[in-house]
Amino acid sequence: MSNRPTGVTILAILALIGGLISLFLGGFETLLGPQVGEEMSKQTTDTSAAAYGSAITVIGIGLLFHGVLQLITAFGLFALKAWAWLLAVVMQVLSLVLNGMQLAADFNAGVMTGGIVALIILYYLYRPHVKQAFGRA
Repeated sequence: MSNRPTGVTILAILALIGGLISLFLGGFETLLGPQVGEEMSKQTTDTSAAAYGSAITVIGIGLLFHGVLQLITAFGLFALKAWAWLLAVVMQVLSLVLNGMQLAADFNAGVMTGGIVALIILYYLYRPHVKQAFGRA
């Protein structure tokens, strides 16, 4: 039995759930993006309609990539792999950057909450007992 801190187990479960959701949504958007663009193009003469469908597809591909990274992170956190600690830190920093960009575009409580959660997770990952569990003491 490993000495995995309870918080790491919780983070791994959340990464697993988040990864599965991202895969589902990413697949959905990737498949439907071209169809949305095509339908919008039929209903308007605006040339940006096809670009809208392409944007949905690109976002879907990004979500698929994010989902795969989340699942890899979940596995590594469950197994207390040293690389998983670094991957979790990198993903939280990216989350902070993306939340900051979203806040600059449209200040709202949901995005602000996401940034606060990312900060709390980063703080937790840098706690001595957590770093020690990953062999990073």
